[in-house]
Amino acid sequence: MRVGLNYAPIRRKDQPEAARLADRLGYSSLWYGEHVALPYDFDPSRYPGESMMFDPESVMLDPFALLAYVAGITEHVRLGTGIAILPLHDPLITARTLATIDMVSNGRIDLGVGVGWNVDEFEFLGRDFHQRGEILDGRARAGIAA
Repeated sequence: MRVGLNYAPIRRKDQPEAARLADRLGYSSLWYGEHVALPYDFDPSRYPGESMMFDPESVMLDPFALLAYVAGITEHVRLGTGIAILPLHDPLITARTLATIDMVSNGRIDLGVGVGWNVDEFEFLGRDFHQRGEILDGRARAGIAA
């Protein structure tokens, strides 16, 4: 049986040792999600069917940068985005970043992608929330998210 670990809820100061420990104990994977910005005043009417899982004052690190760091302090555990909101990213820069992490981790990167639910993130970045599925589909067809 393979067991992965959601790395996001671990306190920032404990993350390096948690990654090393997971690697030593034989966890199969570490997963770190992504939010560029969380709504401080969560309005359930604006987000039907969603609930706020994180404290809006939580520190959410860049998953690609964090996983590149973790690649350097571990040897075996797979490293994954759970999830990366791909429509918020430039496809070529993201592909290059992922290729870099894949190389420095000796092929241990896994890419979990999604379209996102947080309207605020798209608005902050000047992206069209309503086109996010079409954007992701286009990137998948181009081989960026394949």
